[in-house]
Amino acid sequence: MIFQITQYDCNYDNLAPDGCTQYFYGMTTDLVKTYNFDGGQHLASQNQKICIRRERGFCQICWATTAEGDFETSGGNTGAAGVAWHKAYCCSYKSDYAQTATAFDCVKIPSPSKVGGTSFNAGAHGFCGGELGTAGTIVTATVCSKSVPFNIRFLSDLYETNTEMTKVPNGFRLAYTLMGC
Repeated sequence: MIFQITQYDCNYDNLAPDGCTQYFYGMTTDLVKTYNFDGGQHLASQNQKICIRRERGFCQICWATTAEGDFETSGGNTGAAGVAWHKAYCCSYKSDYAQTATAFDCVKIPSPSKVGGTSFNAGAHGFCGGELGTAGTIVTATVCSKSVPFNIRFLSDLYETNTEMTKVPNGFRLAYTLMGC
């Protein structure tokens, strides 16, 4: 596999939005993954923000798993159906900064909705655990967003508990598809 890194001038017309660690453009479908996904375990202390340019005529992005194991973040729910959880479950710590009963590691998708536009539960703060989407959908799960700029963010801490280690938390590999307006 050959990778190419290019450094652009500050006045370049197609600069990534601030805060993006990766930026994809020119494609309406592609595959993105967390750092070290193919290495077997996600990296600790990550704040990876993958951004996708909104192409002309597209106003929604949908993120989908394509195979078992495409979404394995840490959390007490690892290996089970991971749904959009309230902030007390993933993406946060207790008020005293102690770990929750589960984990901090999570994936944030701005203003997530199910296919068809139905919102997730009120107070949903992120996705964590063993599968993306809704309970009962293991292999093919899809979450959409109309929030621009299109992005997905992976946050991880440096803790892995025995409960979290029952399945190797390797992050995610997700296909994205831009949807027309």
